[in-house]
Amino acid sequence: TKRTAERGKSSAREFATSTCVLNVLVRINKLIMTVLITGGAGFVGANVVRYMTESGRETVCFDRDAGDSDCLREWYFKDASERIHEVEGDVSDPEDLREAVERYDVDRIVHAATITPTPEAERDQARTILDVNLLGTANVLDAARDAGVDRVVYISSGAVYRNNSELEAIDEYDSLDLD
Repeated sequence: TKRTAERGKSSAREFATSTCVLNVLVRINKLIMTVLITGGAGFVGANVVRYMTESGRETVCFDRDAGDSDCLREWYFKDASERIHEVEGDVSDPEDLREAVERYDVDRIVHAATITPTPEAERDQARTILDVNLLGTANVLDAARDAGVDRVVYISSGAVYRNNSELEAIDEYDSLDLD
């Protein structure tokens, strides 16, 4: 009976040790942060994808066009392609976002998906623009909250400040152009 009790203590110790080791391995594995970038195939988003990947992070390039073959994007991502997961999805579809966040165990989200409309597009595609720019942002925030994502960064446009020539610097303290 004493021998049986010792075996029980030994098994419990081994189990506790193996559980501790497993927890450490999980933490070590998560030292490589996974960042999902919405609009990752766009100009700004692709630069964020590349920067995050070059900084050692796993990245999820989430975009409506991510599944399309794009020679320029393939060339741009070639040096880090093994750490970039291209996922075709739409921010206006909450399920697309949830699936990507869960599948890749996302820690952070950079929200760069947007439609920058022209006056004609605002007139002709108002519903699509609202779905992506407004509801898409709400969907990103919901997916982040539901998955326990630590941080969401929203990338805005300089267009909210004023009509601006590309040569004029915009400061974050500049007033918004609400006219």
